[in-house]
Amino acid sequence: MMIEFDKVLKESLWNNSIIFLKDAIERIVSTNIDREIGTERGLILLTCSSIQVSMELALKSFIIDNYGVRSILVSSQYRMQDDEIIRLYNSNKIRTKTFEELKKFLKQNNNNILTEDDYDIISDFQKFRNIIVHFIPNLSDGDYFDLEYDVIQYAIHVLIKILKNGDDLIKSSEFLEHHLGWELREKLIKYEPYLHAMSSLVRQNSDKVFDCINCGHRTFSMEEQICYSCNFENHFYYLIDCCFCKEKKSVIYDNLNIKGNNHIMKGVCLNCGEDGMIYQCPDCERAHNIEVNCENQCLPGKCINK
Repeated sequence: MMIEFDKVLKESLWNNSIIFLKDAIERIVSTNIDREIGTERGLILLTCSSIQVSMELALKSFIIDNYGVRSILVSSQYRMQDDEIIRLYNSNKIRTKTFEELKKFLKQNNNNILTEDDYDIISDFQKFRNIIVHFIPNLSDGDYFDLEYDVIQYAIHVLIKILKNGDDLIKSSEFLEHHLGWELREKLIKYEPYLHAMSSLVRQNSDKVFDCINCGHRTFSMEEQICYSCNFENHFYYLIDCCFCKEKKSVIYDNLNIKGNNHIMKGVCLNCGEDGMIYQCPDCERAHNIEVNCENQCLPGKCINK
């Protein structure tokens, strides 16, 4: 009985966390519509509040999923019988630990989902959110501008990590596309703080980061073959070395359609941006930029490996 209750409560908290996350992102990306107007104080206040509520709900959901519902309850309700806890929940009398207590619990239980830096980011954001809500500080337009970056950084690097339950196989861009919807995701791709956060994230996980052929932003992981901004994955295009910047496996071209185009198709280097016509030999299938280097290379009607 308690296992099913844990599942229902965990999913309810998780779904509500997504609602508040979506609300925060919808608000903050609206500031990108007209930068000359600047960010309104009320909008940032509501955005920070929604993000903080989303974090608290996500944290509760994560703890229930990994440690059970009793782990989020106050001490007076912790040792109650299962049916009594469910009765309190149904009568809206269940009481949970504070956010600080939940954060401390997670840290003490040696859960590796968050790093020390993540905990510092959470504490700093929580303090700043409380200052904005309770004391209404006199912030300049530049402060509000910086805060937009902080909010998105907080969401991308910490909040979504908890919502994903630490699953590194799910990329943040994939998560956002699935749970926020295509329209809001498209606004995010044009939102500079989001691109900055994704650029930071991809560089944490990849040694080589190049331009994405789909969205054009420099957030494409060459190791993972996925764009952290738009979620484009390269499953079909081939890569060859660039004869301009000398980068290995950086020139991308359409291998699927090149055969129907007389084995010649345009390619572009994801590192330096130089393009050229790529010829792929129909006999040995080796490819190169036919406009630049033809010495000791296959040519139309002539395979040097035959």
